[in-house]
Amino acid sequence: MSQPVVLEGSVFPSGDGGFLEAMRRFLAIEASEPVPRLLTRVFGRLLCADQTTLRVGEGGRPVVAATWGGDAPHSDPDVAHDEGLWTLVAEGAAAVVIGDPTEDDRLSPHFRRALGRARYRSLLAVPLSLDGTVAGVLEACTRRPQGFTEADKIFAASVAAHASATLFGSPRLAAPNVNLLTDSPERPEESQLEATRSLQLFADSAARVFVARVGVWIPVEDGVLAERISSPADVDPARRVLVGEGLAGQCAQARRGAIVEHLPRWLHAAPSDLLAGARHAIAEPLLVRGRLAGVITVTRNDPASTPFVEADLAMLRRLGEPAGVVARELGRSEETGQRRREAEALARIAHALSEQGDVASVCQQIVDRVMTLLPITAALIVMTEPNGDLRGVARSGELDMAAVDIVLPRGGGVAGRAILTGQPVSSNDVLSDPSLALPENVRERMIASGQRALLAVPLGPPGRAMGALTVANRHAIKFSDRERRLLEAFADQATLALDTARLHEDAERRRKEAETLAQGTRALVGVHDTLQVVGRIVESVPFLLPGCIHAAVAVPRPEGTLEAVVVGGPLSTIFRPGGRVTKGSLVNRVWQEHRPTWTSDLMAEPEPAEPELAERHHIFLRAGVRAYLALPLSVRGQTVGVLGMAFGQPRPFMSEEIATGQTLANQAALALENARLYEEAERRRREAEVVAEISRTINASLDVDTVLQQVVEGARILCQSDGARIALREPETGSYTFRYWVDPNQEGYAGVRVETGPGSLGDRVRQSRRPVRTTAAETSGEGFRAQMAVPIVIGNEIEGLLFVDNRSPRPFTDLDESALVLLAEHAAVALRNARLFMEAQATGRRLQAVSRRLLEVQEAERRHLSRELHDEVGQALTAVKMNLQMLRRQSAPPQATGRLDESIGLVDRILQGVRQLSLDLRPSLLDDLGLAAALRWYVSAQAERSGIAANVVTEPLPDHLPIATSTTCFRVAQEAVTNALRHAKATRITVRLRCEGKELEVSVGDNGVGFDVSDARRRAMQGAAAGLLGLEERVQLAGGRSSIVSVPGWGTILHAWLPLSTPSPSNTQAAAEGIP
Repeated sequence: MSQPVVLEGSVFPSGDGGFLEAMRRFLAIEASEPVPRLLTRVFGRLLCADQTTLRVGEGGRPVVAATWGGDAPHSDPDVAHDEGLWTLVAEGAAAVVIGDPTEDDRLSPHFRRALGRARYRSLLAVPLSLDGTVAGVLEACTRRPQGFTEADKIFAASVAAHASATLFGSPRLAAPNVNLLTDSPERPEESQLEATRSLQLFADSAARVFVARVGVWIPVEDGVLAERISSPADVDPARRVLVGEGLAGQCAQARRGAIVEHLPRWLHAAPSDLLAGARHAIAEPLLVRGRLAGVITVTRNDPASTPFVEADLAMLRRLGEPAGVVARELGRSEETGQRRREAEALARIAHALSEQGDVASVCQQIVDRVMTLLPITAALIVMTEPNGDLRGVARSGELDMAAVDIVLPRGGGVAGRAILTGQPVSSNDVLSDPSLALPENVRERMIASGQRALLAVPLGPPGRAMGALTVANRHAIKFSDRERRLLEAFADQATLALDTARLHEDAERRRKEAETLAQGTRALVGVHDTLQVVGRIVESVPFLLPGCIHAAVAVPRPEGTLEAVVVGGPLSTIFRPGGRVTKGSLVNRVWQEHRPTWTSDLMAEPEPAEPELAERHHIFLRAGVRAYLALPLSVRGQTVGVLGMAFGQPRPFMSEEIATGQTLANQAALALENARLYEEAERRRREAEVVAEISRTINASLDVDTVLQQVVEGARILCQSDGARIALREPETGSYTFRYWVDPNQEGYAGVRVETGPGSLGDRVRQSRRPVRTTAAETSGEGFRAQMAVPIVIGNEIEGLLFVDNRSPRPFTDLDESALVLLAEHAAVALRNARLFMEAQATGRRLQAVSRRLLEVQEAERRHLSRELHDEVGQALTAVKMNLQMLRRQSAPPQATGRLDESIGLVDRILQGVRQLSLDLRPSLLDDLGLAAALRWYVSAQAERSGIAANVVTEPLPDHLPIATSTTCFRVAQEAVTNALRHAKATRITVRLRCEGKELEVSVGDNGVGFDVSDARRRAMQGAAAGLLGLEERVQLAGGRSSIVSVPGWGTILHAWLPLSTPSPSNTQAAAEGIP
């Protein structure tokens, strides 16, 4: 299936009969675009015109029906409607071509001036006839120097005949006319083939007749002849001459036959004639109705051959008369085929735009395609290098050298001039063109390859051309304007293809760079060791910047110098990691200036004056380093290091390379900073873990020895020291004695006192009350080369000293000091807590003893009051009652009986209240019958009094419970039942009593409204209701524990567990403190 060829919006199917098929379709269907407008557009495209106009007759005068293209001359206000070509065409009813319209007197002055302003060089007009009458005119204007040709006029007349039927008849009825056009006499390819065969037969016959070589030359365009047929066919068929040049050109120009007796001495002989070795020659033009259809040349090469005479020329003329018609058909067919091939070649290039590829492959495709487009023998593409030189990238054809071996200076050769001027540049002959500046080796290779004529067009707009496309021919010819225009059009398509390839190549390069950077980033992710990070950075440089043979990273030292931490490549055996970077070097300059610095060629640089830098210069050269690039490792505006890269070849270091390297450097800087932050964070984490562990020990244990031993171990870990020690102040003497230590190389410091003499480390800490550090210059008597001590301060007293010691010269840093100060603060907290705890223990023991004594006194007093009320007051009230009853039974006056009854009732109520009060203070049942009986009596009485359901469930209890345990258990149940009746609105209460192990468990549950235990506890702490706290405290003083569970709306249950044996003071104390 043929592919469509797109020409500026119009689609013409390619393949056999493409144009005629397009015309058939156009004329056979109704187009959505108005037919006059479409006709002018197609007409202009087919003739390669710059402007076309369709005028039709209306009311006896011409009217513009449609225009296409540039400025229409008729639109000029000075031009009348009847001025122009209408009159010329209408009078003759034939097509008209005007070569120079501005000088043609047949045109009106106004019309000529309008044409001159529009810079039109040639006009063509054809009539549109309807029933033998001119009904319209198609006019075309062009700015091409050669203008329209007779072939164009004939072609336009053919198109106009069928366009007339389309405009003035039915479009459907016009289809047969198109079929006639397409079917007569045969397809262009078939016609060309038949014409070629006929001419070849003619040439063979003539060659036999004249015993000579015969060539048939066909005009391929204005001013150019090409030898299409030769007999014998043993010479390059691509021979071309200009009209007026050589034997064929002179004959075409003179339009008459010619006899040349001795061709090598002929003044007008062309190089191609001489190269063919011709000695004698005749030539005859092929004329058809006065038009040149070709030229026949007959040459004899044998020096002994007979020269030609007039009779030979006359015979050639007679033989050539029928050949002229065939040559004309061949020329027409070739022109049609050439136009189709040109369109197809341009379309293939346009199609190539949609195909991705690298620049080199696209360049090769371009030079291969252009070989099929033009009659050339070689093609070459050169591209501009960063230094301005031109280097070949692709070639095709007969060129005896590789493309990359062709190097031209800026502006050199036709390619360099084309790039500088932005216009096509040609040379008719490499051998004789003095303006052609070519390097000698290139010129020699061109001559050796036989290339003579050159034509170059820039690839890209003026001033921004990326290179040039050069075509060559083995013959010294002049490329025609058509070939120039065609090569320019081809170059435009090639430029687009190259732009696409470059964009694709650039995108691919950036993708690979991004992948390399991403791989580097992934390689750096999770690596937190600074040396590992720097090592991976150095490893990734050659992948990102090919050609790099050495890479190194330098970071600053604390004293302000640079130190190489990782070195890779051939210099790694010379410059070791840890070495100092020489001041004034390239790397040092980057560190100071905070910007990229490079040397494109070390050999071109002058030798440094400083001896150390000069030595490094020679070391680099001996190691094969030619170029060097140093980039700052910057993050958040700070330079944290320098990345240096060495290359084995001179390198200009383009901005894109530097930007790519800087991107890597920025990532490296970020990775280095992250590693540093991670190391610092890791240190902080270890510090936090050590401090947290010490804090947990302080909170969980009051053993000061355990805490301080953890402090010295943590100090050794955080400061990475050889040892750590704590010395505490002796209250009696004020001296400091080591009590805690960790040092693998020391057995112990038991009993060793801190040296506090003048100038000693301990004395300096005591005097300054601040941390003090020593260095290697202050080696202690214990052999430590670096020490640090901080005071442990409680209040205004220095209660201890915390030491860290190093036997190596590594000094302690500010981070070490801050960590040690923090540990000293925790040591002070531990010591202060120990003191407070000892004081709190003593106070707690005293308070507990007082509380227990108060409860014992309270219970004793209640027992005494209960007995007094029961024994004394109760008996007295009973006696009073008996006396009153006795009086009542005696004959008392009626008026006294009521009084006596009232008094007896009053005494009963008092007696009942006294008994109840006695029971509330201390039920005698608790002492007489035991805890279970007392609880059953109490709960039953309270239930009867309140009218609720109550139940007491008891399990077997020991025979002899401790009085304190029984009393506490009863009081807890009593308080719980009272609260349930008073606040909970309960209707059911259950009391359970049982023994579990060595504990007595009592529980009181109700189905009341419940309450928020946390809120009640908070209010009790504020003094609103202390019953809950009092109950819990009473249980704790008895050596027990309690639990209250309550949910609003679901009731409350209280549990208490009391010891079955009398609690010891230590147990009671522990219970009071809440420590299990």
